[in-house]
Amino acid sequence: MNYSLPRSHILRGRRLLAEIFNTGMRRSSGPLRLIALPNQLSHHRLGIITPKKLGPAVRRNRVRRQLREAFRLMQHDIPNHHDFLLIVRPHPPTTLVDYQGVLSHLMLSLPGSGTKMTDHE
Repeated sequence: MNYSLPRSHILRGRRLLAEIFNTGMRRSSGPLRLIALPNQLSHHRLGIITPKKLGPAVRRNRVRRQLREAFRLMQHDIPNHHDFLLIVRPHPPTTLVDYQGVLSHLMLSLPGSGTKMTDHE
């Protein structure tokens, strides 16, 4: 299994992010909100939004790095292929293991993953 996360697996572009934001399925847990939209590719793609309310650039970049790493390590455990947009809410500093737990909970609650979860707004 290849655990790399190439640039082609990172969502970029205002139009694409807006499409996911407007039409995707939403799930929330802890400091993260996940918006997912099925894609026709052979892999998942990830986009991360960290607002300035989260803190200075150093903190926002660290959160993005930790979330990318958590996603990279669990990308093969996620059924189907989706475009994921993560929106991070302000929260106290946390560890990679905590992000992995929250991401796992969110992504495995998507339709077709075998578990069900109600939509939180």
